[in-house]
Amino acid sequence: MATINRVIIFIIFFSFVFYLFRIYLNIDLEILHNNLDGIAWLYTTISLIFSIISAFVIQTQWSRWDRLESALKGEVDSLWLLVMFAEQLPEKIGQEMKEYIKKYLTLTIEESWRSADRRERSVEIELVLKDLQRKIVELMKVSPHRAESAHNIFLVVLENRSNRMHYGMGKLPLLLYILIGVSTFLVSFLSLFIAVPNIWFDYIFTLSIGLLSFLIITVIEDLNHPFRPGIWHLTKENYKNLLFEID
Repeated sequence: MATINRVIIFIIFFSFVFYLFRIYLNIDLEILHNNLDGIAWLYTTISLIFSIISAFVIQTQWSRWDRLESALKGEVDSLWLLVMFAEQLPEKIGQEMKEYIKKYLTLTIEESWRSADRRERSVEIELVLKDLQRKIVELMKVSPHRAESAHNIFLVVLENRSNRMHYGMGKLPLLLYILIGVSTFLVSFLSLFIAVPNIWFDYIFTLSIGLLSFLIITVIEDLNHPFRPGIWHLTKENYKNLLFEID
C-alpha cells in the first residue's frame, strides 16, 4: 500500500512539473521539435548508461537478497533440527537445550534488524549460544556420538547466523548510491526536453519514462533495506513460528 501511495505522489508531482515545462513556462516547443533527432540520440546514450548501471546494481542486490533469504531459512531449519535432536536426549539435557534455543529465538525476534548502523553482535545472544555449546560439551560425557551430531548441527546454526548478519548489513557504497540516484533524476528530468507534437502523447510517454525510472530506484531502495517494509522485505515470522511450535 505504501508503494502505491509513493507511485501516486510521484505521478502527481511529475504531472505538475510537466505542466510547468510544457504549458506554464511557455517554452518554444518548435526548438525541441527541430532538434529532436540530436536530442533523442543524446538522451538514448544517457538512458543506455542508466540501464547498464541499474542492471548491475539490481543483479548485485538481488544476489545478496537470495543469500540473505537462504541464510535466514537455513538458520531456522537447523534450529528445528536441533530441537528435534534434543527430543531424543536424556530429559534433563534435552530440556535445557530446548530452553536455550527458545531463549535464542526470543532474543533474535526482539533484536533490531532495521538499524543500518548496527555492526556489533548482541552480547545476550552470544551468551545464550555459549550456554548451548556448553550443554553440547556436557553431552559428550554421556553420549559422544550424539554430542558430535548435535555439534555439527550447532555449527550450521552459527554459519547461517553469521551469513544472515553479513548479508543483512551489506549496503550499497555511498558513491554508487549517489550515482544511481543522479542517473534516475537525469533520465526523468531530461525526458521533458523530448517533445512530441501531440500534447497527450507527449505526456503519456514522458510520464512512462519518469515512472519507469522511479520504479527502478524504488526496487533498488527496497533491496538495499531487506528488513524494512516495502515491495520485498524479510520478516521474523519463521522464528516466531518455530518458537510457537516449541512451546
